[in-house]
Amino acid sequence: MLEHINTILGTTYTLNASISSLLQSFIDKNRDFGIAYAYLRRRWYGQGEPECRIDLATMKDKLRSWEAKDREMRRTVVRKGRIISRYIPPRRVWDLFSNRVVPWWVACHGSRSVLSHAWLDKKDRILVWTSINGKEWPVPLPAGVDLRLIRIELLELECEYVWLDVLCLRQEGGPREDLRLEEWTVDVPTIGGVYFPNQEFAAPERVVYYLNGLGRPLGQVVDMDSNRSWFRRAWTLQETNTDYSIAGETDAGPMQDYARERFEEQISRLKGIMSSSIRLPGLLSEMQARVSTTVIDRVAGLAFLFWCEAIPTYSTSQTEEEAWSTLLDAISWKCRAELFFFYPEPGNGPTRTWRPTWKQLMAGTRGFPPADLDPKHSMTEYVDIDDGGDHHFGCHIKEAYIRGLGEFDTDHPAEVRKGKLTIRPGEHTFDIAVTHHCLIPDGYYMIIGASEVCPWELKMKYWVVGKLRSNKFEKLSIFHIPDERDRKRLGRLDVAFVDLVTRREQDKIYLW
Repeated sequence: MLEHINTILGTTYTLNASISSLLQSFIDKNRDFGIAYAYLRRRWYGQGEPECRIDLATMKDKLRSWEAKDREMRRTVVRKGRIISRYIPPRRVWDLFSNRVVPWWVACHGSRSVLSHAWLDKKDRILVWTSINGKEWPVPLPAGVDLRLIRIELLELECEYVWLDVLCLRQEGGPREDLRLEEWTVDVPTIGGVYFPNQEFAAPERVVYYLNGLGRPLGQVVDMDSNRSWFRRAWTLQETNTDYSIAGETDAGPMQDYARERFEEQISRLKGIMSSSIRLPGLLSEMQARVSTTVIDRVAGLAFLFWCEAIPTYSTSQTEEEAWSTLLDAISWKCRAELFFFYPEPGNGPTRTWRPTWKQLMAGTRGFPPADLDPKHSMTEYVDIDDGGDHHFGCHIKEAYIRGLGEFDTDHPAEVRKGKLTIRPGEHTFDIAVTHHCLIPDGYYMIIGASEVCPWELKMKYWVVGKLRSNKFEKLSIFHIPDERDRKRLGRLDVAFVDLVTRREQDKIYLW
């Protein structure tokens, strides 16, 4: 073993007690030369980054220490059913130089890349047992695809370490199914962090995309709109990155050009959503057209993009609605406020009915997001959660009369329906409007306004209308005040504001 390492790395070490003990530790664990080379090549004197170089006399202890540290990090990362960091390093990476899958910490500042692809239908896949992953589980591959050719293509792209799900994420069919379920609890919902720059571990230098299935050339005829297309899968939404390479390209052709054009359109669209101060409506809209094999994956595929500080763990025993409710509890107060102020209907679930159900959101609702939503709008309102339930703290008017929004022409529905809002005392009247089809019968209501908004000219534009029932606000719908002059006039009445500094407990409004 030492002779092979010396030959490959150009060193002339001779066997001594330290080196013998180090190499014997791999033999004792039945690890082959490829694994030993993967662990040692960046830490062998004269190789790798300075911070990776270790005295051979202490290398065995150092490797053991890093392994223990990684194990402890993964053991303590889950608290109360949530993963406490958005960015958990991937458990494993594929070392292309040694052609072995190794723990991520072995990479030690090496160049990391990530692969993104859509899985083919089960009937079009084969299962391959390979020494690359130590034969810990069968690797699902498209029929006719060879991992050796994928490795060659990636090496030609100057990749060194790669995260590829079929090799680095424990798959079904191995002898340790219990371990797969345990690992997936954390590994699956944190996949998104592998594709984006972060502060916890080195960001990928590039994301490599196979748009026609893993290892398959783009030149083949492929339906880009099928349920198996990369553009239609739930998980690939969070895998879209602006630093990319497209693999599988052969001679230029119409299919290749079309795929690249579609991909660049998606990047541009998602970049626009993620750079907006209000991203939740756009992301939900993107997910509507996507499909997944496991029902909860469309929900789980949004957790990272919603910027949850603590991501819910992954469990296939949940229904879509259970997973959605869990995710709503975990997302930021700002994202919950976006649903509260911009979704035009109450939820149709059995509890917490201000929240739209997953089924409602995926069916698509006219007027969500509001057609008049200003791109400059920055929501600083919140819907928070405490022991008493979901609540909002902000401006509200307990008695307001609304008229003119109780009907619409079903044959010729208007894009914008207009009504009137009357506030007491003084019978002050304001023009209001909606861009949805939800009816608001004429009558008195409690209304809650988005007062903490930036920039100033959009303050008090968006409102939620409902009734106070058993000291809780029951949402009916939403409206907006389109004219800035009306909004300023309402503000001067000083009937809607609460003290946003002291935030008194009695001003907190709990929601049905």
